[in-house]
Amino acid sequence: MSIWIIVLLCLFLSGCTSKPKVEEKDTRDLIHLEKYMVGEVVKNKTKIYNLKNGIGSYLGECDNLIDLKYNESEGIYAKLIYLETGNNLNKNKILIENKEDRFEINDFFSAFDMKISLKGSKLAYRYYKSDDLSSINDLSIFDIKDKKKMTLEGNTIISGNLYEFLDEDTLIYYGINPESKERGIFKYSFLTEKEELLYKVDKGNITGFNIVNNKELFIINTSNESSVLGKIDLKDLTYEKIGGNIESLYSTIDAGENIYYFLIRESNKKTSIYKYDGKNIKKVIYNFPKNISEEYPLVKDKENNVYFIGYDNDKDKRDIYNIKMDGSVNIISSKEAQYRVFREK
Repeated sequence: MSIWIIVLLCLFLSGCTSKPKVEEKDTRDLIHLEKYMVGEVVKNKTKIYNLKNGIGSYLGECDNLIDLKYNESEGIYAKLIYLETGNNLNKNKILIENKEDRFEINDFFSAFDMKISLKGSKLAYRYYKSDDLSSINDLSIFDIKDKKKMTLEGNTIISGNLYEFLDEDTLIYYGINPESKERGIFKYSFLTEKEELLYKVDKGNITGFNIVNNKELFIINTSNESSVLGKIDLKDLTYEKIGGNIESLYSTIDAGENIYYFLIRESNKKTSIYKYDGKNIKKVIYNFPKNISEEYPLVKDKENNVYFIGYDNDKDKRDIYNIKMDGSVNIISSKEAQYRVFREK
C-alpha cells in the first residue's frame, strides 16, 4: 500500500549490542550514492549500479542487505541488515552511517517498514520485539542525530505502514483516535509535539498511501462497494477522485510534465502500472512483462524514464524494465537475476 528511483549502498556490517551504541570509527570512505540506483543480489551480496538510460556504472556492493533508506546530500544511510533465521522471523538490525560515525539500532528481533525523513535526521519503523508474531510494535521513531528514540504524544492508533514523513519535523499517518472517534489523515509535529486531524475520512478506510513532492497525498479509499484512487492537496486539503477498481497502491512517482505513474494492484488481484496526466488515468502495462514485483518502488532517471522490476513465472528470475517518455516499454537488463531497486527517501 502504501513516490524516486533507486539506490543501494555499500560499506557495513558491524557487531550486535543490546541497545544503540556508537562503534569504532569506520576508516572506509562512504560511497557517494546517486539519487537512483539498481542492485543485483548475488548470494549474500548486493551489487550496486547507477541508472543512466539503463543500467550504468558499478558503484560497489553490500553484504546481507534487506532494505536501504538514505539521504544522498546529507550522507546519511539506514541499512536493514539480515543476521540469522529464527523460528518465525528473520533476525536483523538497523545500521546507521553518516559522514562522522556509524552505529546500530538492535533492541528488537526483527524490524521492517523503514521510512526516513527528507534530510535523514529521523527514522520511522515497525518491529517485532522477539521471534514471535504476537510481539509486534506498531511504530517507533528514532532520532538519528541524538541517537535516541522519540515518543509520539498523539492518541491515534496508526493503521499498519500508512505513515510517511512530510518534511523533517512532520509525520503524516492514517488511523483512528479512540478518544474522539475521529478517523482520517493526521499530522504530527515533532517541534510542537502535537497531533492534529488533517483530513477526516467519513466513509470507507484508507488502504494505500503515498506522498509526492511533499504537497500531494495519493490514497486508496476502500469500502464494501469499491476501492477508489484519489488525491488530497496537502496545502488546501481538497480531494480529487482519480479512478476506481484499484485495490492497493504500492508506489507513486512524478515523471515530470504533470505525469504520474502508479504501481497498483487491481481489483482482480493483478499488479500493474497506470499513468495519470492530471485529467485521465490509463493502464500502461498489460502482459509485458507477465508479472510486476510490488515489493520494489517505481524509480526514474534524469530523463524521466520510469523503471520497474518484472518477471515471467519465477520471482527470483527478474528483469529490469523501463517506460520511456514516448510510452514504450522496454527490457533493459541483459539477463535474469535477483534485481532490486531503491530510491532516496
